[in-house]
Amino acid sequence: MSDQAHREEVQARWEQVRHSDRAAVDIGITLLKSAILVNAGSLVALLALSGQLWKEDRQTAMNVLINAHAFVYGLGFAVIGAIVAYVYQSLVTRREVLILDQMNKRGEGPSNRLKWAKRSAATIMVLITVSSYGAFLFGAIYIANALQN
Repeated sequence: MSDQAHREEVQARWEQVRHSDRAAVDIGITLLKSAILVNAGSLVALLALSGQLWKEDRQTAMNVLINAHAFVYGLGFAVIGAIVAYVYQSLVTRREVLILDQMNKRGEGPSNRLKWAKRSAATIMVLITVSSYGAFLFGAIYIANALQN
């Protein structure tokens, strides 16, 4: 393979990586922002609702506040998910740099340890994000039950 063909192959791979990576990042950012928004928004709405209920029915207001914990957990999971997403993205970038170095004959390529760390971070990130949405669902159920009693 000529040097020119090799450079073109490297450039094409780099463009593909950038495009795929950007799409994945955009999806992840949207999911994490949504998780933060629904859980934090629920907490704000519940605080406003509790303020109104406090004037009329203090017991129901207390039940609402006590059962709002799931939204706090959901918000916490979403924030942790954003941190893990940052770590994951750093691992992805490092792996791609090592692949490009290998293609340019300047390095050995990514190690199995890096591949394992990337997969682990991805799995943790997905589980935490799903947990955030799960906490929102449980929070909604808890609040519905608190308002019925």
